[in-house]
Amino acid sequence: MTFPVRDVQSIRLMTEFDRALNSAAYIRVRADLPNRYPHLQFVAFGEGAIIADDADFEQLDAKLEALGWPAREAMVIRVGDEPEDYQFIYAALEGVTT
Repeated sequence: MTFPVRDVQSIRLMTEFDRALNSAAYIRVRADLPNRYPHLQFVAFGEGAIIADDADFEQLDAKLEALGWPAREAMVIRVGDEPEDYQFIYAALEGVTT
C-alpha cells in the first residue's frame, strides 16, 4: 500500500500506520513463529505481512534490498527473542526508540 507524500506530517502518519500494520501482523503470527522459523531467525514484516527472513541480519538486509524494499521501513524481529514493545531492530541498533 503506497500513499502520495505531500509533507512531513504525511510521512509521519504513514510511518505510524506502517508500524501499526506490521505490529498487528506480528501479533497475529507471533505464537506460530517458533514452528515456522528456527530459533533466533530474523523475520522482516512489511505492509502487514512477512516479507523476508534469514539467520544472518546482513543477509536479511541484502534480501530486502534485492526485493526493492526500503530496509529501514521493515519491522524486523528475531524469533524467540522478540521485544515485548515491538521495537524495530533497525531503530534499536541505532539506539533510537520507536
